[in-house]
Amino acid sequence: MFLSGVPGTLFCLLFAAVWAYAAWLIYHLKSAGWWLVLLVMVLSMVSALTTFAHHDMLEMYRLMGYPKAQIDQMQKTGLMTGNFITWLTTLSVVPVLGYLLFVKKYFRGKT
Repeated sequence: MFLSGVPGTLFCLLFAAVWAYAAWLIYHLKSAGWWLVLLVMVLSMVSALTTFAHHDMLEMYRLMGYPKAQIDQMQKTGLMTGNFITWLTTLSVVPVLGYLLFVKKYFRGKT
C-alpha cells in the first residue's frame, strides 16, 4: 500500500530517525548499527517487492499528483510498468548487501 498525508509523513520521520540512529551507531563502529542497516535494507526490499507486485510506479506518481502529460511520457518509456522495478530493486540491493558483508569485519561486538 502507499502511505500519504499524516501517516506517510510520520512514517518518513520514523524512517529518518532509524537511519540517523543507524548512522550514529556505524560512526562508532558498533555492530548493532551494522545489523540495523542490514535489517532495514532487507525489510525495505521486501516492502518494495511486495508493493510493486501489486502496484506499478505510475500509480504512485498519480497519487503524488504528477500531471497526466508527464505520466504519459513516463509510460511511453516502458520502464515504470511490468517487472522492471522488481528486477531493478532486486539487482540494486545485491551490491549493497555485498558491501555490508565486506565491512562487517570492522565492527566491534555487541555494544
